[in-house]
Amino acid sequence: VLNKIVPGFGAYYTLTSGAWVFNGEFVGAQNRFEPADLDRNADGVGDKPRSWNFELARNVSKDTELAVKYEGSREFFGFPRTRYGIDVSWGLGDGVTFSTEFMHSIYKPDFSNLKRSNELNSLLSIEF
Repeated sequence: VLNKIVPGFGAYYTLTSGAWVFNGEFVGAQNRFEPADLDRNADGVGDKPRSWNFELARNVSKDTELAVKYEGSREFFGFPRTRYGIDVSWGLGDGVTFSTEFMHSIYKPDFSNLKRSNELNSLLSIEF
């Protein structure tokens, strides 16, 4: 049970121009949590978590999309402070997409045991 409810907010937008698509998203707490409720780095000050994501994508062919990403977060324990990378998606047929993404992450020492990491992820999506 929380000692104090903390309101949050979020915003998402998409801008499109021809073959280009720009997406942005931001979510976060409006105020700090009480230290007893959320103080993951134990500094005695309640956390005020927030995160954002920006992505610029372009269709390079009928079935292929290339995107660059930049993401960040503040006061989310175990999550990177910043991440950036590239994503390639291929349409393999009606409702079938395969994506591969490479992301480089940088962590803040008092919120993670890691300093930096690299990730390679793939996803096969099937719509039905």
